[in-house]
Amino acid sequence: MGDDRLWGVNRRRKGTANTLAALKSIRTARLDGAPIYIILDNLSAHTGADIRRWAKKNKVDRSLTNREPQPPNAEGGKFRRRTTTEG
Repeated sequence: MGDDRLWGVNRRRKGTANTLAALKSIRTARLDGAPIYIILDNLSAHTGADIRRWAKKNKVDRSLTNREPQPPNAEGGKFRRRTTTEG
């Protein structure tokens, strides 16, 4: 557990290309080739054939969350407002 890392990438738009780019950057950071475990929501961009094929080939195990409505955070704003986004 001491070697675990939290990794996040924020993009202006959601899609398969951005998801795959993020997964590849995570895979590149783990040089020993050990399996990686990723938690994603059920967005269709995370579940497509290209993502599944790439993940299987590159030892990336995807865990998908359910899409139940979440209560607002303690500050009353949306999480997206508190993060920065890339181009």
